[in-house]
Amino acid sequence: MSDHIEIKIEGKKVTPERFLEAVESFFDLIRGVAKNVAKNPVNWTIEVEKGSTVVRARVENPTPESDESINAICRGVNSLRMGIKTIPYGFTKDEVRAAKKLATLNDGKEIESVFIKNGGTPEDLSQAVIPTADAILVGENHIAFGSIEGTID
Repeated sequence: MSDHIEIKIEGKKVTPERFLEAVESFFDLIRGVAKNVAKNPVNWTIEVEKGSTVVRARVENPTPESDESINAICRGVNSLRMGIKTIPYGFTKDEVRAAKKLATLNDGKEIESVFIKNGGTPEDLSQAVIPTADAILVGENHIAFGSIEGTID
């Protein structure tokens, strides 16, 4: 059972404003999914690795629900990156917006990559998240065309 989730921001020049924006979006994402998945509140403590751009949110009271929340975040980010145009489990449009904001920070120049990790394989919040998030946020509908043959009586 994982009791933490972290964000890692890699880049040549991470300004305080961009770092703060990333951390706020990360907190919006983890608090929102935890609220949507867990019946009981999940209390987080924050750890920052000295000299790095890694921010870790650790659960104070680990439960199966908090573990499910952490896993739902990683699965949701993976789903968005893979182009699945449905709101991931545990997410609402607010969490999709937060994930999109994190992906938007990843410009390939100042910030080269943004990863979310729960102890397993890191989930990359790449530019691929943006079109999927946009499709979800605008409520894109699928339209099908067809025909009917026969006579009307």
